[in-house]
Amino acid sequence: MAKTFISYARKDGDFVLKLAQDLRAAGADIWLDQLDIPAGANWVRTIQQALEQCGALIVVLSPTSVQSDNVLDEVLFARQNKKSILPVLHQPCAIPFHLLSTQHIDFTLKYDPALQKLLAVLPDGTASPVAKRTVRLLRSSPDKKISLDGVKAMLKKHNLHDAVHNK
Repeated sequence: MAKTFISYARKDGDFVLKLAQDLRAAGADIWLDQLDIPAGANWVRTIQQALEQCGALIVVLSPTSVQSDNVLDEVLFARQNKKSILPVLHQPCAIPFHLLSTQHIDFTLKYDPALQKLLAVLPDGTASPVAKRTVRLLRSSPDKKISLDGVKAMLKKHNLHDAVHNK
């Protein structure tokens, strides 16, 4: 199963770590350097392998990340290799030219609705069966706005909560 790579500026690390943990809690198969590079591993080689193997790339946009050469390199690598690119607006900033034609998900106002949108658009193959079922449940009631706690309650109601935590 192809993972979804998260590209970001180190300054945005707290937001990104929360996002990655919430996505994983919902069953998404996420790759994040902070969580997935083992001690002693060659950082550059590990990042390159993760980019080559990912099915999609989430790029976290902020004033810092849009100035980062590493983030630019990762996004351009994903585009060159025809990976899905999912821009996530973490802080207001000028959207880079190469991402203007790609719709972003705005996390600047309300986190939980944006998280639901992101879960709903993760490409097939990047989320576990539990996450796919969760997204189907969320889509079955599109008029409802569900908080992260609501998602957790829905998972528990449909006997999916334990499946997420017992991987």
